Amino acid sequence: MINMQQLSQMLLALFIGFCGSVLFIFLHLPLPWLLGAIFTTSIAMRFEKLPIQNPKMFSAPARILIGLIIGSAFTPHILQYIPHYIISLLLVIPFTILVIFF
Repeated sequence: MINMQQLSQMLLALFIGFCGSVLFIFLHLPLPWLLGAIFTTSIAMRFEKLPIQNPKMFSAPARILIGLIIGSAFTPHILQYIPHYIISLLLVIPFTILVIFF
């Protein structure tokens, strides 16, 4: 069961994510509601004194929702652009390995 302190910490995390989304919209960056929230909450998690908490019970459903959102963006029309981005796509693999390693 969630107590009031945990609820306020989760709401603060959601508010920080919302602010990041608004910032990404203002800056015209891609996927603002996803990347903006991830960016700002990732930075906020680095501040140990900031009383925010990861809402673990929402973690699995959120991953499913994020997968659906990203997956729904891929259409057959996008396949025609693969030759233009082949080098970038191939660089994702070593980049991911480096990020996991470090």
